[in-house]
Amino acid sequence: MQSTASPLPMTRWVVRVFLLAAVLGLSACAPTVPRFGNFGGPMAPVSQPTPASDDECAVALPQSICWTPVQARFHPDGQHMVVNLCSNRRGAIYYCRLVEYRMADQRWRLLPGQEEGKSYQYPSYAHDGKTLVFGVATCQQPDCKENIGHGQLATMEVKAAAGADTVYGPIKLLPVHGVSRPNFSPDDQEILYWRSHHQARLASGRSIGSISVFGYRPATDEERNLVPGLHTETAKVHFINALSGPRYSLDGRVIRFMAQDDGFWAKDLQAVRAGVGDVAYDVKTGRAVDREFFGVTEGLGRVYAEHPTQGILAGAGNLRLVDLQPPHATRVAFFSPKPSQVSDADMDRAGLLAVALSGVQATFPRGPVNGLKRDHWLWADEHRGAAKTERTVPVFSLVRIKTREVQAVQWPNVESLKP
Repeated sequence: MQSTASPLPMTRWVVRVFLLAAVLGLSACAPTVPRFGNFGGPMAPVSQPTPASDDECAVALPQSICWTPVQARFHPDGQHMVVNLCSNRRGAIYYCRLVEYRMADQRWRLLPGQEEGKSYQYPSYAHDGKTLVFGVATCQQPDCKENIGHGQLATMEVKAAAGADTVYGPIKLLPVHGVSRPNFSPDDQEILYWRSHHQARLASGRSIGSISVFGYRPATDEERNLVPGLHTETAKVHFINALSGPRYSLDGRVIRFMAQDDGFWAKDLQAVRAGVGDVAYDVKTGRAVDREFFGVTEGLGRVYAEHPTQGILAGAGNLRLVDLQPPHATRVAFFSPKPSQVSDADMDRAGLLAVALSGVQATFPRGPVNGLKRDHWLWADEHRGAAKTERTVPVFSLVRIKTREVQAVQWPNVESLKP
């Protein structure tokens, strides 16, 4: 059965073309020819940063790179989390570092082994807590202006024991390049991530293409496309921007992710709508279900994490727990859906804590230093310019699920941290 798509309003087409132009200029480069993930060349030059007078971060800390959290993941022991802090400077937002945050004493620590001239992005722990996976981008400039979230796949051994500091092993680079937002499969045998799926070079020299979800098995050195049903003759979905990492459901039957699809080549728009979509891909049938992203107030929406008894941590307009089984009735809502947009979240293995990042772009380019604005916390709705600010959700939230208490977490400048 054929499906047709109604014309989009001009404003949506303008936004789409702008985003497409920005994203398709992306490529990831590697020092040697990789076995997996060759993006095929340098990207177009980026625009220069605005004067320091327009950069509040630069004015407040002229000798430092200011930072903002973009991802947080609990270690299975529930005692600490790994946080990705990235540069808050205009034009250099993908210069990132991996830091550890221990909840009990609110102590921050820089993970060892991170080199200058490299960016470390989107970390996640294995389910057994023994391995950390992330991406490493080599920067031609110190602030990684040419990088936009893609790098070489890497892992690090982790040894965590109650009452002792976590011990991290050396960084191990894997032969997979151009990856973004990696996560482990439920059995920890495979690493899921975004990587280039189709690549072409224009006469101008610019590379264009799409990305797709792949999986790599370190034990056998094998890679496979995990969503082949989205790239058939009848459903040529063309993702151009990854907005959340691919993750398996608890039962392993579904892979969930959020991405931007340009819609230009898609023939089956009932599977994945053009624009920004939350996708649930059925591994067995190869079919996909797309959900609305903005303004989600009921139902499942975006999935951040699952717990066998607590339910699904969902969003993205708000943060809430919903039932595991359809119709996914809401059990508890931690955040109101209107004041903020939750961009990333996670839940600990015990189902006691949740962490959420809301409106992190509020700290760039006009935002405060390290989450503080004047004498109070930056709340995620302030960047919208609302006449009346409702301070209900901090940028970095630690939620105690049983009591529904929301604690605002203040993060440091990386320069002040030691391994």
